[in-house]
Amino acid sequence: MGGIIFVSCIDHLMNHNVVTLGLVIAHSAPLFSVFAELQFCGFALLLRKRFCWINMKMEDLVNKQSQRNRPVSKRSALAQKNIILTLLQKIGDKHHELCTITKQLNKAYAVQMLLFMIQAFLIIIIMSFYLIKMYLLNSFQEITPNEKIVYINTLTFQISLVFIIVLICSSTSKEARKAGILLHNLVSLNSVNGVESFDIEVACFSLQLLHHNVKFTACRLFVVDETLLYTIFGAATTYLVIVLQFEFGISTASNAANELKSAAQTIKPQ
Repeated sequence: MGGIIFVSCIDHLMNHNVVTLGLVIAHSAPLFSVFAELQFCGFALLLRKRFCWINMKMEDLVNKQSQRNRPVSKRSALAQKNIILTLLQKIGDKHHELCTITKQLNKAYAVQMLLFMIQAFLIIIIMSFYLIKMYLLNSFQEITPNEKIVYINTLTFQISLVFIIVLICSSTSKEARKAGILLHNLVSLNSVNGVESFDIEVACFSLQLLHHNVKFTACRLFVVDETLLYTIFGAATTYLVIVLQFEFGISTASNAANELKSAAQTIKPQ
Protein backbone atom coordinates (compact mmCIF):
# COMPACT_ATOMS: atom_id res chain seq x y z
CA MET A 1 0.00 0.00 0.00
CA GLY A 2 2.80 2.41 0.92
CA GLY A 3 4.60 1.60 -2.34
CA ILE A 4 1.48 2.38 -4.37
CA ILE A 5 1.10 5.75 -2.63
CA PHE A 6 4.78 6.56 -3.18
CA VAL A 7 4.61 5.66 -6.89
CA SER A 8 1.41 7.69 -7.29
CA CYS A 9 3.03 10.75 -5.70
CA ILE A 10 6.12 10.44 -7.91
CA ASP A 11 3.95 10.05 -11.02
CA HIS A 12 1.92 13.11 -10.04
CA LEU A 13 5.06 15.18 -9.58
CA MET A 14 6.62 13.95 -12.81
CA ASN A 15 3.52 15.09 -14.69
CA HIS A 16 4.36 18.68 -13.70
CA ASN A 17 8.07 19.19 -14.32
CA VAL A 18 11.49 18.12 -13.14
CA VAL A 19 12.02 21.35 -11.21
CA THR A 20 9.01 20.66 -9.00
CA LEU A 21 10.26 17.16 -8.24
CA GLY A 22 13.72 18.51 -7.44
CA LEU A 23 12.31 21.13 -5.07
CA VAL A 24 10.19 18.56 -3.26
CA ILE A 25 13.16 16.24 -2.80
CA ALA A 26 15.46 19.09 -1.73
CA HIS A 27 13.05 20.34 0.94
CA SER A 28 11.80 16.96 2.18
CA ALA A 29 15.05 14.97 2.24
CA PRO A 30 16.42 16.67 5.41
CA LEU A 31 13.28 15.61 7.27
CA PHE A 32 14.28 11.93 7.14
CA SER A 33 17.18 12.57 9.52
CA VAL A 34 14.81 14.45 11.80
CA PHE A 35 12.63 11.36 12.23
CA ALA A 36 15.55 9.44 13.77
CA GLU A 37 16.35 12.32 16.11
CA LEU A 38 12.73 12.63 17.23
CA GLN A 39 12.65 8.89 17.89
CA PHE A 40 15.80 9.23 19.98
CA CYS A 41 14.25 12.13 21.91
CA GLY A 42 11.15 10.04 22.61
CA PHE A 43 13.21 7.18 24.05
CA ALA A 44 15.31 9.60 26.10
CA LEU A 45 12.18 11.22 27.55
CA LEU A 46 10.83 7.80 28.54
CA LEU A 47 14.10 7.02 30.33
CA ARG A 48 14.04 10.42 32.02
CA LYS A 49 10.53 9.76 33.30
CA ARG A 50 11.60 6.46 34.83
CA PHE A 51 14.63 8.03 36.47
CA CYS A 52 12.23 10.60 37.92
CA TRP A 53 10.09 7.80 39.37
CA ILE A 54 13.15 6.26 41.04
CA ASN A 55 14.16 9.64 42.46
CA MET A 56 10.62 10.16 43.77
CA LYS A 57 10.80 6.81 45.57
CA MET A 58 14.10 7.78 47.15
CA GLU A 59 12.77 11.22 48.11
CA ASP A 60 9.79 9.58 49.80
CA LEU A 61 12.18 7.31 51.68
CA VAL A 62 14.30 10.28 52.76
CA ASN A 63 11.21 12.20 53.90
CA LYS A 64 9.95 9.24 55.91
CA GLN A 65 13.35 8.83 57.57
CA SER A 66 13.52 12.54 58.44
CA GLN A 67 10.00 12.56 59.95
CA ARG A 68 9.96 9.25 61.81
CA ASN A 69 10.63 8.88 65.54
CA ARG A 70 13.46 6.87 67.09
CA PRO A 71 12.54 3.15 67.36
CA VAL A 72 11.57 1.99 70.79
CA SER A 73 13.15 -1.47 70.67
CA LYS A 74 15.96 -3.22 68.83
CA ARG A 75 13.42 -5.39 67.04
CA SER A 76 11.67 -2.39 65.52
CA ALA A 77 15.03 -0.88 64.57
CA LEU A 78 16.06 -4.11 62.85
CA ALA A 79 12.73 -4.31 61.02
CA GLN A 80 13.09 -0.72 59.87
CA LYS A 81 16.62 -1.43 58.67
CA ASN A 82 15.49 -4.46 56.69
CA ILE A 83 12.75 -2.43 55.01
CA ILE A 84 15.25 0.24 53.96
CA LEU A 85 17.72 -2.35 52.70
CA THR A 86 15.03 -4.09 50.64
CA LEU A 87 13.91 -0.81 49.08
CA LEU A 88 17.49 0.20 48.30
CA GLN A 89 18.18 -3.14 46.63
CA LYS A 90 15.09 -2.81 44.44
CA ILE A 91 15.90 0.80 43.58
CA GLY A 92 19.50 -0.13 42.80
CA ASP A 93 18.43 -2.94 40.47
CA LYS A 94 15.99 -0.70 38.60
CA HIS A 95 18.56 2.08 38.35
CA HIS A 96 21.12 -0.37 36.96
CA GLU A 97 18.68 -1.56 34.30
CA LEU A 98 17.82 1.99 33.26
CA CYS A 99 21.50 2.96 33.03
CA THR A 100 22.19 -0.08 30.86
CA ILE A 101 19.29 0.80 28.56
CA THR A 102 20.54 4.39 28.35
CA LYS A 103 24.00 3.25 27.25
CA GLN A 104 22.47 0.97 24.63
CA LEU A 105 20.30 3.82 23.35
CA ASN A 106 23.29 6.12 23.11
CA LYS A 107 25.28 3.47 21.28
CA ALA A 108 22.45 2.81 18.81
CA TYR A 109 22.01 6.49 17.88
CA ALA A 110 25.63 7.68 18.21
CA VAL A 111 26.31 7.89 14.46
CA GLN A 112 22.99 9.62 13.75
CA MET A 113 23.71 12.08 16.55
CA LEU A 114 27.15 12.89 15.16
CA LEU A 115 25.87 13.36 11.61
CA PHE A 116 22.98 15.51 12.80
CA MET A 117 25.24 17.80 14.83
CA ILE A 118 27.59 18.21 11.86
CA GLN A 119 24.62 18.94 9.58
CA ALA A 120 23.11 21.42 12.06
CA PHE A 121 26.45 23.20 12.51
CA LEU A 122 26.93 23.63 8.75
CA ILE A 123 23.33 24.73 8.17
CA ILE A 124 23.53 27.31 10.97
CA ILE A 125 26.69 28.80 9.47
CA ILE A 126 25.51 28.76 5.84
CA MET A 127 21.99 30.05 6.48
CA SER A 128 23.24 32.76 8.84
CA PHE A 129 25.77 33.86 6.22
CA TYR A 130 23.13 34.13 3.50
CA LEU A 131 20.67 35.94 5.76
CA ILE A 132 23.30 38.43 6.91
CA LYS A 133 24.29 39.16 3.30
CA MET A 134 20.66 39.46 2.21
CA TYR A 135 19.35 41.74 4.97
CA LEU A 136 22.43 43.63 6.16
CA LEU A 137 24.57 43.84 3.02
CA ASN A 138 21.70 43.85 0.50
CA SER A 139 23.28 41.11 -1.59
CA PHE A 140 21.64 38.26 -3.52
CA GLN A 141 18.93 40.45 -5.01
CA GLU A 142 17.89 37.59 -7.31
CA ILE A 143 16.66 35.48 -4.38
CA THR A 144 12.86 35.41 -4.20
CA PRO A 145 10.87 36.16 -1.00
CA ASN A 146 9.78 32.52 -0.82
CA GLU A 147 13.40 31.40 -0.77
CA LYS A 148 14.14 33.89 2.02
CA ILE A 149 11.30 32.41 4.06
CA VAL A 150 12.71 28.93 3.46
CA TYR A 151 16.14 30.04 4.70
CA ILE A 152 14.70 31.61 7.85
CA ASN A 153 12.52 28.58 8.60
CA THR A 154 15.43 26.19 8.04
CA LEU A 155 17.70 28.13 10.39
CA THR A 156 15.02 28.41 13.07
CA PHE A 157 14.13 24.74 12.78
CA GLN A 158 17.74 23.55 13.10
CA ILE A 159 18.45 25.77 16.10
CA SER A 160 15.24 24.63 17.81
CA LEU A 161 16.04 20.97 17.18
CA VAL A 162 19.55 21.35 18.58
CA PHE A 163 18.14 23.00 21.71
CA ILE A 164 15.54 20.25 22.16
CA ILE A 165 18.04 17.40 21.82
CA VAL A 166 20.60 19.03 24.11
CA LEU A 167 18.07 19.87 26.83
CA ILE A 168 16.51 16.39 26.77
CA CYS A 169 19.90 14.65 26.98
CA SER A 170 21.11 16.97 29.72
CA SER A 171 17.96 16.63 31.85
CA THR A 172 18.03 12.82 31.52
CA SER A 173 21.66 12.71 32.67
CA LYS A 174 20.89 14.99 35.62
CA GLU A 175 17.98 12.82 36.73
CA ALA A 176 20.20 9.72 36.56
CA ARG A 177 22.87 11.39 38.73
CA LYS A 178 20.36 12.75 41.22
CA ALA A 179 20.04 9.32 42.86
CA GLY A 180 23.56 9.67 44.31
CA ILE A 181 22.63 12.89 46.15
CA LEU A 182 19.46 11.33 47.56
CA LEU A 183 21.36 8.21 48.62
CA HIS A 184 23.86 10.18 50.71
CA ASN A 185 21.06 12.27 52.19
CA LEU A 186 19.48 9.02 53.34
CA VAL A 187 22.77 7.88 54.89
CA SER A 188 23.15 11.12 56.84
CA LEU A 189 19.59 10.89 58.16
CA ASN A 190 20.12 7.32 59.34
CA SER A 191 23.31 8.23 61.14
CA VAL A 192 21.49 11.01 62.96
CA ASN A 193 18.43 8.98 63.89
CA GLY A 194 20.43 6.06 65.18
CA VAL A 195 19.33 3.38 62.73
CA GLU A 196 21.93 0.63 62.29
CA SER A 197 24.23 1.29 59.36
CA PHE A 198 23.90 -0.46 56.04
CA ASP A 199 27.31 0.49 54.67
CA ILE A 200 27.62 -2.50 52.36
CA GLU A 201 24.46 -1.75 50.42
CA VAL A 202 25.20 1.96 50.30
CA ALA A 203 28.76 1.28 49.10
CA CYS A 204 27.51 -1.04 46.36
CA PHE A 205 24.92 1.48 45.22
CA SER A 206 27.50 4.29 45.26
CA LEU A 207 29.94 2.25 43.17
CA GLN A 208 27.13 1.42 40.77
CA LEU A 209 26.33 5.12 40.36
CA LEU A 210 30.02 5.87 39.88
CA HIS A 211 30.47 3.31 37.11
CA HIS A 212 27.13 4.15 35.47
CA ASN A 213 27.99 7.77 34.76
CA VAL A 214 25.04 8.42 32.46
CA LYS A 215 25.82 10.88 29.67
CA PHE A 216 24.97 11.10 26.00
CA THR A 217 27.80 11.41 23.50
CA ALA A 218 28.19 11.48 19.73
CA CYS A 219 30.54 8.56 19.06
CA ARG A 220 32.45 9.65 22.20
CA LEU A 221 33.69 12.75 20.40
CA PHE A 222 31.74 15.23 22.54
CA VAL A 223 29.13 15.18 25.27
CA VAL A 224 25.62 16.31 24.39
CA ASP A 225 24.84 18.81 27.14
CA GLU A 226 24.59 22.58 27.65
CA THR A 227 28.30 23.09 26.93
CA LEU A 228 27.68 21.87 23.38
CA LEU A 229 25.44 24.89 22.75
CA TYR A 230 28.24 27.27 23.70
CA THR A 231 30.63 25.34 21.48
CA ILE A 232 28.34 25.32 18.43
CA PHE A 233 27.29 28.96 18.57
CA GLY A 234 30.77 30.15 19.52
CA ALA A 235 32.35 28.31 16.59
CA ALA A 236 29.58 29.44 14.22
CA THR A 237 30.09 33.07 15.25
CA THR A 238 33.85 32.77 14.73
CA TYR A 239 33.49 31.30 11.24
CA LEU A 240 30.88 33.89 10.28
CA VAL A 241 33.16 36.74 11.34
CA ILE A 242 36.04 35.28 9.30
CA VAL A 243 33.89 34.72 6.20
CA LEU A 244 32.33 38.18 6.39
CA GLN A 245 35.77 39.76 6.73
CA PHE A 246 36.80 38.00 3.53
CA GLU A 247 33.61 39.21 1.85
CA PHE A 248 34.26 42.79 2.91
CA GLY A 249 37.86 42.52 1.75
CA ILE A 250 36.87 41.13 -1.64
CA SER A 251 34.16 43.75 -2.16
CA THR A 252 36.52 46.55 -1.11
CA ALA A 253 39.23 45.31 -3.47
CA SER A 254 36.71 44.99 -6.30
CA ASN A 255 35.43 48.53 -5.74
CA ALA A 256 38.97 49.88 -5.65
CA ALA A 257 39.82 48.06 -8.88
CA ASN A 258 36.72 49.47 -10.57
CA GLU A 259 37.58 52.98 -9.43
CA LEU A 260 41.12 52.66 -10.73
CA LYS A 261 39.84 51.32 -14.03
CA SER A 262 37.35 54.16 -14.42
CA ALA A 263 40.00 56.70 -13.45
CA ALA A 264 42.41 55.25 -15.99
CA GLN A 265 39.77 55.45 -18.69
CA THR A 266 39.02 59.04 -17.73
CA ILE A 267 42.61 60.27 -18.00
CA LYS A 268 43.37 58.18 -21.09
CA PRO A 269 44.46 60.50 -23.92
CA GLN A 270 42.09 60.80 -26.83
